[in-house]
Amino acid sequence: MALTALFMTSDFVSSGSGSFPSNMSSGNSLTGNIGSFIVGLITLGISFTTLDWIRSKDADFNAFSGAFSVFSKRYFVGAVITELLAGFFTVLWTLLFIIPGLIKSFSYSQAPFIFKNLTDAHPEADINYLDCITKSRELMDGHKFRFFILKLSFLGWDILAGFTLGIGYIWLNPYKQAAYMGFYADLVD
Repeated sequence: MALTALFMTSDFVSSGSGSFPSNMSSGNSLTGNIGSFIVGLITLGISFTTLDWIRSKDADFNAFSGAFSVFSKRYFVGAVITELLAGFFTVLWTLLFIIPGLIKSFSYSQAPFIFKNLTDAHPEADINYLDCITKSRELMDGHKFRFFILKLSFLGWDILAGFTLGIGYIWLNPYKQAAYMGFYADLVD
């Protein structure tokens, strides 16, 4: 139940690749931005846990501690820098025009998961965060439209969950998160 509440909160305020939310508060307060940042990291941890579960379904995962896996020394700095760089590049493309920014947001959307894979495969290696973004862009070549259709397929569910004043997100967000991680697993495997 606690994990579904985390999913509901995190995806309700998130945008972009589903990891870092745009802004949790109605104003520009520091506490709203910090809360938004923390919720984004928890969402990324949930994504990492979901990806691990998809790859090895017989494994015993603690979902609640998995939601906080990004806060470990192993992932924290890299996950934050990768997300910030992807967001920065997306903003630069969006300044050019809205459509290129949207396309690049799809191109860079897999960067944190590539970072996780590289970190898991080579724990002691020094990972270049720009390489994660480049590999995400290469991985999404020819697959951006598939990802767009996947995200678009949830539009009706998002509207329906909105009519329930957010209660529907308790069930919708875990489903969406699993679908996005399934998409990434399909791309990589």
